[in-house]
Amino acid sequence: MHAGEVSLGEISPIGPHQLFREGPILMFRHHGNFMLAEATLATALYSKIIADHGYLLLLLDFTHSGDVDPKTRRHLVDWGKAHAERTCIAVFGSNLVFRTTFTLIVNAIRLIGSTPLRAKACSEPHEALAWLKDCEAGFQQRALGRRLIPTGAAD
Repeated sequence: MHAGEVSLGEISPIGPHQLFREGPILMFRHHGNFMLAEATLATALYSKIIADHGYLLLLLDFTHSGDVDPKTRRHLVDWGKAHAERTCIAVFGSNLVFRTTFTLIVNAIRLIGSTPLRAKACSEPHEALAWLKDCEAGFQQRALGRRLIPTGAAD
């Protein structure tokens, strides 16, 4: 799978959903409904990527997506609140219903959480990936800044 300039290798699926990954970038290609058991596995993977890389760049392909039940939405909101500072999400291929559901989840995270979640709905995969690469540059700049400024430095 090639998305823009990044070669994303396929990894083990979660239910009917395909996953492709390269470093902190995870492309999640939804197929059908997204259930709580699948969301629990997905958020565990998201957390592992954050632990490994310091941040998650999540590319969601909603071209063939289905419904998300309320318990699953609640789980995603709770995870998003706890990890908004280290996550950027770009989506593409969504129909109006799924785009609305995604917007509701993102807005709930923004309202409930202390850190706004960075998320963007895009028309094309290359646009979504480019936006995520910009997010990555921001994460890398912040990480570099933290390493360059000693914790005991005087103001």
